[in-house]
Order: sequence, then structure tokens, then C-alpha cells
Amino acid sequence: LDDLVRTATLMQFSEERDRFLAAGGHPYDPATEGDLGSLLVVIYAGKGPIKVETRTRVSIPDSSGIVHTFTVALPKFQPRYQGRRRYKVVAASPDDSLTTRSVVAADITTLAEKSLNDRLGLIYLKSGGRALLKFLAAEKIKSKWKSKPKKKKKPNGKTDNAEETEEDSGGSFLGNFFKSLFVDAVVEVSERADTRCWRTLPAQIQLARLHLPPGEYSLRVSANDGGFQMSESPVEINSRRTTFVIVDDVR
Repeated sequence: LDDLVRTATLMQFSEERDRFLAAGGHPYDPATEGDLGSLLVVIYAGKGPIKVETRTRVSIPDSSGIVHTFTVALPKFQPRYQGRRRYKVVAASPDDSLTTRSVVAADITTLAEKSLNDRLGLIYLKSGGRALLKFLAAEKIKSKWKSKPKKKKKPNGKTDNAEETEEDSGGSFLGNFFKSLFVDAVVEVSERADTRCWRTLPAQIQLARLHLPPGEYSLRVSANDGGFQMSESPVEINSRRTTFVIVDDVR
């Protein structure tokens, strides 16, 4: 919030500044900074979510051995990062050192899941329609295997509509069973959800800011769980300028 108040103040967005102040931000006065410079550390934390496929399958056999299967494939996001890691940022000089902790600026995992959920209605409609067309095509093939009634012939070779009929078997029970399984397998192989996604995005973008006097500093960044520590890196702070440092912890 303080950074939002600061940005709104510098850009003279008074309405936004007042809204951020009311939300808990602290007032910002450019005169208080004097000749200080700013160090902004941008941390890419964890691996972003990926799309995986989920399947819904319903199979019902009938009396002739034919299996009727409806399959639909849908995408869902699978998180790869728990989101509990925070970072300690230390800027040290021969005279002094300042420390701060990172805050989450963007939770990409949450944003990706929300984006997918907002489009689920359209995804269900398209996936369901695609699966239905494939199901109907498979059923048209299977309908040729079903037993059909055949009229008995009289001794003179003629048939009578009122006469009893006998079944003309479309195939054996096991034959129909295995043939229908093969058709369903072909349909299922072709049924795929759209799992395209950016696999190199971080799970979170975290920020840490320090206001420092101009000069040379040694920057250290470490995770609170001990799972990450960046080796000391020199950084130069200039008066009334912002220095950006990107830390990559996508793993």
C-alpha cells in the first residue's frame, strides 16, 4: 500500500492516493527522501501452475455385448508451489546496513486459476459438444452390429407381416464387446483437453524496497525457510533514482 500511495502521490492521482490511504497506507512526502535512492528487488518465486487433463468416462454395455462409452476431457490447473516462502533482503555498506522483507505483489497461481474458472462455462460447452459428436459417430458404427428382427419365410418362399420373426444376429456377444471397446479406445485417444500453458512463469512475483543513501552496497537475499540464498551481489544506488534487481528463485 505504501508503494501505491507513493506512486499515486508522485503522479498526482489524488483520488487513488486517498483511497490507498484509507485502506491503511502511510502518507508520502517527497521532501522527506532528500537525496536518497531506491532499491527495488523483484523476486520470481517458485514454478507457476501447469494445466493437466481430467477425464470423465461413462460406459454402459447392452444385451448384445456392445459397450456404449461417453468420454469428455477437461483442463484444470495443477499448482507446483505452496506459496509460503518469503525473502529477507539485506543491503550492506561499510557504514551501515538495512533489512526488509518481501511482500507478494502478484500471485500468478491464483490469477491463472481464476482466469480458467471464469472460462469454464465456455470450455464445458465446447468440450461437451466435441465429445458428443464423437460419441454419436461411434454409435453410428456400433448400430450396424445390433441384432435385427428377420421375418420367417413360408414354405412357398413368401413372408407374412403377421407371421413370427426370428433375430438376425449382428455378431457374437464377445465379438461385439471387443469391437466396441476398440472403437471407444480410438475415440478416447482422439479426445484431448487443451493443456497449453506457459511452463516457465513463476508462481509468485514478490517485491522488496529499500530507500538508501547513494553509494555502493552488497546485496543479500535469502528465503525464510533456508531453501534459497543468493550470493552477495554488488549494487550501486544513485540519488533520487530507482535501481532494479531481479532475483530468480523459480525451482
